[in-house]
Amino acid sequence: MRAPGRTFGGMPVHDTAFNAREGRLATTAPLAATNWKAGFEVHADASDTACGGALLQRGPDGLPVVLEFFSHKFTPQQRRYTVSEREALALVLACKRWRPFLLADSRFKVLLKTDHRGLVYLARCSDVNSRLWRWMNELSQYNYDIEYIRGTDNKLPDALSRLTLLVRATADMIQTPPAPLTTSTATYATTTTTTQAPLLH
Repeated sequence: MRAPGRTFGGMPVHDTAFNAREGRLATTAPLAATNWKAGFEVHADASDTACGGALLQRGPDGLPVVLEFFSHKFTPQQRRYTVSEREALALVLACKRWRPFLLADSRFKVLLKTDHRGLVYLARCSDVNSRLWRWMNELSQYNYDIEYIRGTDNKLPDALSRLTLLVRATADMIQTPPAPLTTSTATYATTTTTTQAPLLH
């Protein structure tokens, strides 16, 4: 758009989108300060390529406030994990990132929230050779409870787990040159009719 001699013609739809984005940024609540007299919540989710999480606490009004965000891109090996393993890994990595917070005060239980219902029964895993069993042992250092949350209510970690997909799609759009414009040329046959005038006698 900034090339010499090149102008950008904005349309009303562009102004509407810009104003909507500006309004959302202006009204979005900022990250909250840590309250060391309250417990912590870790919300996590995983997609096929990455995982995301958020560290939250409850404010005086009982509503959740966000302290920090987290996002991790899976390695090629991690992408081959089962859905349950990727979802569990999201919780483990999030807890590892915020370990100093979660171990700061043993009076409060850490609430781990996931939209994968099977993880609620993670403690019942009995296969000592499985990843889930090892991760369960890793989580045992925390005083925690796992709670199921509907996917529609877990939008923040879900969006963070899909950032890599958005970045890749945007990069592909930028790097892929637009298709050349093709002009259809129609050839019309011109037929000339010659009429001979009658002979006069």
